[in-house]
Amino acid sequence: MCSAGMRRRGPGFTLVELLVVIAIIGVLAGILLPVLAQVKKRTMVASARREMNELAMAIKLYEGDYSRYPCSPAAEKVSAGRDFTFGTAGAGLSGSGSPIENGLGYETNNSEVVTILLAADRGANLNHARNIRKTRYWEARMVSGRTAGVSLEDYVARDPWGGPYFISFDMNDDGRCMDAYYRRVSVSERQVGDNVGFYGLSRMQAGDNFEASGSVMIWSAGPDQKYNPQEKANTGVNKDNVLSWAN
Repeated sequence: MCSAGMRRRGPGFTLVELLVVIAIIGVLAGILLPVLAQVKKRTMVASARREMNELAMAIKLYEGDYSRYPCSPAAEKVSAGRDFTFGTAGAGLSGSGSPIENGLGYETNNSEVVTILLAADRGANLNHARNIRKTRYWEARMVSGRTAGVSLEDYVARDPWGGPYFISFDMNDDGRCMDAYYRRVSVSERQVGDNVGFYGLSRMQAGDNFEASGSVMIWSAGPDQKYNPQEKANTGVNKDNVLSWAN
């Protein structure tokens, strides 16, 4: 028979061993959590880009069928030779900078575009006035609340972080598009006097506004859901914005 001093230790961990294991788990978690967060962020950005591409394609398909952009007569009227942006009006984006508005006397959000593309009998497309063929141009993900997807409450298309997509049309058909936010010198001018701005934008021949090549511009305020018209496009809260014209 073994004495008490000679008795072998049974299975299990000592307190010191448990503390070591806990410490190792803590270190691994500290390493993995930021990596997982970055992976999730990249996945959501990719999702936003995919949605913007699908939305842009739907807009172009509609334009091909109707020879006009999916918007109300009111938007067509106030644009009067200028491009138009579907901005923050009634979209409920919090924590952002100043509202994104055209300053043309009529402001709205992207629900005007979405109701027409989805052939919904409401708003700008009441009685299917702007989509008489009732063609569904975009297979959007419909949601019950004001979250990522197209809300059944207000028909605003929102990005993976719950903020509205901003959409601009080349309403004067000059092959170039001007967004109400990214047209600003304070945002898109690299240095004073530069004619080439950030992310492929260029200064208009007449005036200080910046514009992009093409007929449609779509963007999201990104993961932080913020934008600041006093910061450059590649700095501060603007840096993580997701832009359809800058891949």
